[in-house]
Amino acid sequence: MTRTKEEHKVTEVKSNILPLRQRGTAVRSTMSHQPWIPGLEDKPSRPDGVYFALKPEMEIASEIRRMAEREKRRHRLRGRPITPECLHATLHFLGRERQPRPGVLFAAQRAGEAVAMPPFDVAFDRLESFLTRPDRMPLVLRGDDGLAGVMMLYRLLGEAMEKVGLGPYVQPHYTPHVTVLYGHRPITEQRIETIGWRVREFVLVRSLYGEGRHVELGRWPLCPSTEVNLRGEP
Repeated sequence: MTRTKEEHKVTEVKSNILPLRQRGTAVRSTMSHQPWIPGLEDKPSRPDGVYFALKPEMEIASEIRRMAEREKRRHRLRGRPITPECLHATLHFLGRERQPRPGVLFAAQRAGEAVAMPPFDVAFDRLESFLTRPDRMPLVLRGDDGLAGVMMLYRLLGEAMEKVGLGPYVQPHYTPHVTVLYGHRPITEQRIETIGWRVREFVLVRSLYGEGRHVELGRWPLCPSTEVNLRGEP
């Protein structure tokens, strides 16, 4: 069967996405010929996370940080609130690597460029704990009706990722949230004064493990002229 040019491109991208340990020394010998990409510098530390995300504008991020400080004191929680620069809502997680794979980043760039959606508002109106590790439980902002736009962007970006060979990274279940700190114990879910912002773009970041900072790898504006049904109605 004759394969289309697009199928050839996806196959090529998938081969570049395979972990280096599965591809042998031939791949390692070609890595020195890869073009320099910001965020790909060698770093002798634990693996960094790479993900698509939404970031609040700095004024809102600072407001969230102040709220986290208040709730930390109120509930006598340990843990340092996330810095305003690193506050975010993850859209799709692309794994952890000591050095992000160029094939993954190239495919992620293509997926980001393919998304067409207008700006939208987000609103978080409650605070709760995720029960993960007993000694490190994320305290997060959550919401319901105010997150329809986030869910739509998650779906559209996921579809774009599937088309460029990043399907294995698309999770079937998604809970929009913003982690504000990691506490040593959970708190009871509580309503808070709504915190929200206008989403005009989304980003791809590399979160530097243990350093409390992000390296931006890509940024894509949302287009006001694009028409998308945020309610999911036919």
